[in-house]
Amino acid sequence: MVHFLRKQKIISFAAALMALALAPAQAGPARSAAVAGSLLAMVRDNVARLEAAAPGNTAVLRVAGWSARGFLPLTAGVLPPMMIAPGIDDTKTGAVRPSLFKSVALPIRNLPAATQWRPVYAKLGQDFASDCAGPDCRTRVSGLEAAIDEARSARFVERLRLVNSTVNGMIGYAGDREIYGQLDYWATPSQTLKAGRGDCEDYAILKMAALKAAGIPVSSMSLVVLRDRERNLFHAVLAVATDRGHFILDNAHDVVLLDSKIARYQPLFSMSRDRYWLHGTRRSGDQMVASGSTPLRGIAPGEGPDALADPAPLAR
Repeated sequence: MVHFLRKQKIISFAAALMALALAPAQAGPARSAAVAGSLLAMVRDNVARLEAAAPGNTAVLRVAGWSARGFLPLTAGVLPPMMIAPGIDDTKTGAVRPSLFKSVALPIRNLPAATQWRPVYAKLGQDFASDCAGPDCRTRVSGLEAAIDEARSARFVERLRLVNSTVNGMIGYAGDREIYGQLDYWATPSQTLKAGRGDCEDYAILKMAALKAAGIPVSSMSLVVLRDRERNLFHAVLAVATDRGHFILDNAHDVVLLDSKIARYQPLFSMSRDRYWLHGTRRSGDQMVASGSTPLRGIAPGEGPDALADPAPLAR
C-alpha cells in the first residue's frame, strides 16, 4: 500500500486506510464506531506526519486533495459523529430549537404535563443518593457517578453515549402503574435510582440530570413526548440541541442518533426548563396541524392511546 518514489511521487497508504475505515460502517454504527475511529485516527496522524515532513508540499499526498486540516470536516459529512477520529471535538451545543423530527412547533403556556415536569426539573441538581435505601441503590448511584466522571473528559457524542448506555443498562423498564400505582407518574432522578425501574420519561429525566452533572448545558436539552408510529404507543426521549442537529437519547437502544435519522417518531409536545412547545405539521401558510388526535391530558408516555381503558401497561 505504501509507494515511496524518490521525487514527488504519490503516497497512497492514507487513501487505502480511508477505504478500510469506511468499510466497517456497513455493519452499523454501534459495532463499528471503535474500529472506524481507530483507523481514522491512524489516517489523521499519518497525514499530519507527512505534512510536517514536507511543509508546503501537500501535493505529495493524493488523498482527494485532503490535508490534515481538511481531513476532519470531510469525514464528518460521511461518517456518523461517533466515528470521527478522536482528539478533535468541534460539536457545539445551542439553544433548544423546537422543530424536532422535521416538525413545526408553537410555544404553549397551558401544557397539562407541566404540572408533572416542574417538580422533577427542580430536582435535576439534587444528590442522586438523596432517596437511596439499600446497597442496590448505592451501587446504581456509584455506577452513574463513575460514568459521569468519565463523560466529563470525553468527546461530546461519546459523552452522550456513555450516559445513555449507562442509564439504559442500570434501570429496568416497568410501567408507572406497576411501580407507583398510577397511570402516569414522572419520577425524580433519585426516585428512579432508588426504584431501579422506570418508564421512558423516567429514563429521559435521569439522563438529563446526569448530562447536566457532566457539563452539558441544561438549556440545550429538552424532554420530548411523542408517538412511536411503529409500536403505536406514546414514548418519551431526551433531545440535546447542537449545531449538527438534535441528538436523541432513547431507552429503546444505546445508539445515539440525530432526530433527522429517525422516521418512526412523531413529536407531540416538548419541554425545556420553563418553556413548552406543541408539535405538528404545516399544511399551508402559517396553519399548523397538531400531530395527534388524542387530548394532551390523555397522553401517558409508555402507554398506548387506549391506556385509560387498558389496565395492563405496555412494555417498551
